[in-house]
Amino acid sequence: MAVFYSVISDCVFRYFAICSILYMSHACLTSGTSLAKRRNQCLCRAALAALVLLMPAARLHAAQLDLTRAVIALPARAVPLEKKAAAMLVEEVAKRSWVQWRVADAPPMDNSPVITIRRGSGPPEGYRLQADLDGSQAVVVITGNDPRGVLYGAGGLLRALEIGRQRVTLPQ
Repeated sequence: MAVFYSVISDCVFRYFAICSILYMSHACLTSGTSLAKRRNQCLCRAALAALVLLMPAARLHAAQLDLTRAVIALPARAVPLEKKAAAMLVEEVAKRSWVQWRVADAPPMDNSPVITIRRGSGPPEGYRLQADLDGSQAVVVITGNDPRGVLYGAGGLLRALEIGRQRVTLPQ
């Protein structure tokens, strides 16, 4: 959806830029200056309009982490609510994208993206989401201050994901 809005906003920007250039060109043609000066001004504005039209579309969103083949790493001593958070992530992603994530006791040894669930400290029910690229491996860390914080963090991750058929990405 963000890409759609980016393309629409880019088109609107180009439309208004071209309209303002054409308006200025019309104004320079009807002004009282010499014909040669008006022609040069109009040529400059036409060149500017061509540049605006030929500009590559600007992407308004940042790079994305591909989590399509992600593995969820749970701590060995995960409590039931933390296991429920991992199960919820697996079920909701599978339901929306047809991608099947798996849950493991440790991060994968290969270059698969990893979503690590861990416990931190802080106010009750708080959480922190961190996403980064470690070499070529996408790493997302859900740190919950307590088991409910882990569950809320998993929900926050689900809301942040961009999910499509056979594709799961996280904007950075």
